[in-house]
Amino acid sequence: MRKFKRIVVALDNSPFDEKLIRYFDRFCDLIGPEQIHFVYVDQDLEIPPGMGLSYQDRYGMAKSKTELIKDTLQQKVKITLGDRHGAEVSIEVLEGNPLKEILHWIKVKEADLLVLGNKKMSEGSGVIAKRIARHSDCHVLFVPETSHESIHKIMVPVDFSEYSRIAMQGAIDLATELSHTSITCFHTFDVPLTGHPSINMSYERFMEDMTAFKQAALQNYIKQFKLEGLEVSPETDVNETGNPAKQIYAHAVKEFCDLIVIGAKGHSMLERVLLGSVTEKLLSLDKEIPVLVLRK
Repeated sequence: MRKFKRIVVALDNSPFDEKLIRYFDRFCDLIGPEQIHFVYVDQDLEIPPGMGLSYQDRYGMAKSKTELIKDTLQQKVKITLGDRHGAEVSIEVLEGNPLKEILHWIKVKEADLLVLGNKKMSEGSGVIAKRIARHSDCHVLFVPETSHESIHKIMVPVDFSEYSRIAMQGAIDLATELSHTSITCFHTFDVPLTGHPSINMSYERFMEDMTAFKQAALQNYIKQFKLEGLEVSPETDVNETGNPAKQIYAHAVKEFCDLIVIGAKGHSMLERVLLGSVTEKLLSLDKEIPVLVLRK
């Protein structure tokens, strides 16, 4: 099983934090972290003039906004996560640009994994998700508000690249640690609307042949992995929307998948910029299913 030893969890001091921490708690059972750093970033931690008297603890001693937020987050973590994972836990309240501060903290802590929420009604959340996934040099787990805490079915979008292989192996590792969890290995492909004019073949016939070819290729692709008795379903579909990410997400919803594991480019600056349009668009579309982005 891939081990994520150092993890940064981005909180936003909203009711969604409890949901995010609960999902992460379940995930901790699988990955065995050594360090967990909960981070909250506020653009302005100054208490407005005249409001200081309303920010007092029960002993009448004034507290800073930083202390108040940290107290709240500590309570959330203590109630939801506890200390049962045996990891070193820290809570940091930072001031500045959330994107820049989170990326900086990932680097400072040498994080293997970043966990953050993807709010359903949050304006621009898809843009932020894409930026973080593009610029971070670690793996990223995005957790939507409406996600299920249990993982019974994992989808791996496959394009037969090295990044797909990494995602597939990661999904196998996760499913092996879980019980009663299956994997859907999904490949979507294009078929020319005109069929194949050079060999005088109709669209319908060409689609049938292409589907059979892709299905066989996917079945052969799966054979390279040690499945250890896992249930893995090879599934293909014609990309009729012209948008592979939309096709992937629609199929994941249709198949009631609880997690999508997808590969991204590696750690170099150039590779991070070239995250991949399919992965980025999927993060923008997805508001229901957690997405684990694994890097090379």
